[in-house]
Amino acid sequence: MSSQDNIELEYLKDDKIGKVIAQGLAELVIQKPKFPVDYLAKWLLNHSVAENNKQQLSSIAEQRQQLIEEYQQEQLQKEKEQQQQKEEESADQQINEKFETKIKSHEYHNELILDEFPQFLETRKKLTGCYIGNLDYPVQQIDDNNEDEKAHLNTETAKVINYIGYSESQQPLMKGKTLALEQGVTGDVFKEKEPVEQDPENPDQVQVEQPNYVYVPDVVKEPKMHYFRLPKLGAYLALPLIYDSCLNEASFDAALEERIRYKQEKEEKDKEREQKELEFQEQLKALEEEGQDTAELIQNYEAEKAAFEDAVEAPFQVEKKEYVVCCDTLGQDREIPKDDITQLEQFTKLFAQSWEERENELLSQDVDRQMSYIESLPAKYNDLVEQFNEQEEQNAQDKEGNFIELKETNEKEFNYELDCAKLEKVREQLTDKQNQDYFLLLKDYRVVKFPGIIQNILYLLGHKREEINIPNTHVLNWKRVRSKLLNEQFFEKLLNYNHRGSKPEEIPPYAFVNRITDKIAKYDQEQVDAYNITFGRLLKWLRYTCQLRKLDIEIRREKIAQRKLEREQIIQENEKNLEEKQQALDQKQAEIQENPEEQEAFDEAEWEKAWEEEHPLREVPEEVVDEEDNDCEFFD
Repeated sequence: MSSQDNIELEYLKDDKIGKVIAQGLAELVIQKPKFPVDYLAKWLLNHSVAENNKQQLSSIAEQRQQLIEEYQQEQLQKEKEQQQQKEEESADQQINEKFETKIKSHEYHNELILDEFPQFLETRKKLTGCYIGNLDYPVQQIDDNNEDEKAHLNTETAKVINYIGYSESQQPLMKGKTLALEQGVTGDVFKEKEPVEQDPENPDQVQVEQPNYVYVPDVVKEPKMHYFRLPKLGAYLALPLIYDSCLNEASFDAALEERIRYKQEKEEKDKEREQKELEFQEQLKALEEEGQDTAELIQNYEAEKAAFEDAVEAPFQVEKKEYVVCCDTLGQDREIPKDDITQLEQFTKLFAQSWEERENELLSQDVDRQMSYIESLPAKYNDLVEQFNEQEEQNAQDKEGNFIELKETNEKEFNYELDCAKLEKVREQLTDKQNQDYFLLLKDYRVVKFPGIIQNILYLLGHKREEINIPNTHVLNWKRVRSKLLNEQFFEKLLNYNHRGSKPEEIPPYAFVNRITDKIAKYDQEQVDAYNITFGRLLKWLRYTCQLRKLDIEIRREKIAQRKLEREQIIQENEKNLEEKQQALDQKQAEIQENPEEQEAFDEAEWEKAWEEEHPLREVPEEVVDEEDNDCEFFD
């Protein structure tokens, strides 16, 4: 058999041909039709149709299964995307809630506003920049000639927007920048909203509330826009952040006075209410014992009780603080979505509200602490102060006998030593642990009164301005000072300060004792004593120390000047003595020349020895060296 025949035979053996024909022939044998060829042809045709239908059904089933799988895959993908979106939204919500909690609980919102708050807003809303300005007087350079707490502000000019807070991306651009209210559109957030006029033809029309913020959807189309850099396409949003601040000395004083009044009034009203309740119960009992009707009595008592007014504490004294939160998408060529504006406004309002509530809470705590301190004193503060003052005077009297000679020869030095004895007693009072603890209670206060006293004590003890003040101001950084410097070591360093002797080390002008004396002159001793008795002792220590330091320098300089004068007088006396000696010798030699017979008998060495024994030279003291006192200024 040829290869061609083999190929043809293999072709016929294929299941799709040979097997089908075999099945048809088998069916033909079984059925034995009358027209076998016609039957076989029809059988083959039916088989072909059946096979085609079978293939089509299989294809349809496959397509159906494929569609089902694709649908299931799409659903899984959609569910996955929805789950991912939910997780992202949940994560976003957690981030927002976490920061909201931080805003509500933070103690120092004035620090939070500097970087963390604008950075959060910029990141969350994918802004180009976020920066915050404070409406206040322009900032100016401080110097040593004006150490007022507001010396860093130029109060003689109009207020401007000082940019104080910025996201990381905006700090290089916005740090130190200012903006006048009439420049650009930002200042409009501080303007009062104009009332919307009612349409007389449509009195029932609902008035749409004007937004508090300023929004520019396309900055290049706003001619009033002010730029701190080259203009770029994008939007700009300015949100007011305004709150009522109460963390200041005046508010503390008013709040303390009001709370004392409120508590007294509350106690009186509570006693009055208890008395009325007692009277009512007695009257009610009497009527019940007599079997009389009590309805009228009860009705009158209930009406009287309902009309009884409780004691009410007045709100804190406040001052308005105004800030503006600025957001932009410059360079992104897009608007800020309405939902984003709403959320930015909500965060800004939350920040202002939380700041105000936190300050109220902190001031209330300070007032309670002050009242607890007053109640903890063993006696009234003025009685304690009187005891302290008597101890000072007694110590001066006890030491007076040690300086009785000075009283007749140098009254200035005598009084100096008596005041030193008083200072010694004040120092002794400050070594008392209980007195130290009274002062250290102030570490827990958010508002401290008379901060300039603490500031100048620290100056005198050698602390630098940059170490204890808010940067570029003369304002004490109370947060840092109370946490880092007010402790037992503070008192140790203070008590080790010696106002006597020279101080050659370089001292900055703001720490000169004469300047410190001038700066603390404004403080009333009685007011400081009333605030905190140990604080009053510290003020007295500072005043005594500065006063006595200056006197010590004066007295030592006077003594040095006197020693210089005495030394010069001795030198002049010795020079005069030598001149007189030379004159006497010249005269003697002249006499000898006139009487030559005496020349051999004259011994010049013996003559000089006799002269020096009769007119001895005074010993000249060592040269007097001036002492350096670089901690005080003296003016002619």
